[in-house]
Amino acid sequence: MDSGFNRLQSALSLTEIEDDGVVVALNIWYSDSESFELCLVGRILTLRPFHVDALKTTLLLAFNPVRGMELKPLEGNRFILKFNHIVDRNRVLEGCLWSFEKNLLVPNSINLNENPQEVNLDWAEFYIHVHGLPLSKMSKEMAKFIGDHLGRFVDVDMDTAGHVWGSHMRIRVSLNVTKPLKRVLKFCELRFATDFVDPGDATPFGPWLRATNLPTGRNNCGAAPPRSMILLCWNCQGLGNPCTVHVLGELLRAHGPSLVFLVETKCKKSRIDAIKRCFDLYGCCVESQGRSGGLALLWNKSLSVQLQSFGPHHIDVTVYPESESESEAEV
Repeated sequence: MDSGFNRLQSALSLTEIEDDGVVVALNIWYSDSESFELCLVGRILTLRPFHVDALKTTLLLAFNPVRGMELKPLEGNRFILKFNHIVDRNRVLEGCLWSFEKNLLVPNSINLNENPQEVNLDWAEFYIHVHGLPLSKMSKEMAKFIGDHLGRFVDVDMDTAGHVWGSHMRIRVSLNVTKPLKRVLKFCELRFATDFVDPGDATPFGPWLRATNLPTGRNNCGAAPPRSMILLCWNCQGLGNPCTVHVLGELLRAHGPSLVFLVETKCKKSRIDAIKRCFDLYGCCVESQGRSGGLALLWNKSLSVQLQSFGPHHIDVTVYPESESESEAEV
């Protein structure tokens, strides 16, 4: 028994030849390092595979690099972009956000000694509007304070004299795309006084965070601002039970969503129509197939929704909020 274990252990261990280190000369280690300083690593935030040629064609039209660009696919919906001039590379980073087929595209620079698969692509830069602040509080210091509480402060729009003023502040913030966007940020004034006990009488500011709606680029590749609407997605496991409908009503009252996407409704159109009338909502649905499946998309009357396509596993619509700024959502 011991001899068999020893043979297995020796087979899993490195031999003396394999354990020897290999010294790499500096001229080999840093060869052609300057060309890779013009590279970016990107990721498409979707679980679906994408067509590499379609992505390259779309990005060439959107980025419009003067000296050209090369694209190499990696695993996990990642890819490498290699530019031939630093201006083309910087334009892509400074022109964020980008999207491809309605999915966020996150680019980032890469260190020469870093594995492209290990580059952090969880952060993307967004423009945030801050409304309702007193004019005296609209400063670069306040913008940095708010930006760091939302994510990572990058920059703030200022006039030629370096002042921040107007109807709102426009802050560029790097946000973690794996976490939900904060719609409201409340804070109180810190008072330096000997008799100060509790800031309960301070006036909170909020809700005043709004996303910037930038024009969309060509071929579905352009700015992709975060949605300011509240969306509720729920795998309800059947709407035939009155208790489930009661829970849905509690969720609607608690969150007040603009859009509600229901999965596994397991019911026909007549049942969805009754639920729409019960909660005073508009909507469309895909009927269940037997005892499984079924989708429903409901929305309140403040939105204008245009149906694009639907199937057993998706409902694709275009949503026009109250601000009349168009945004597309695929669920």
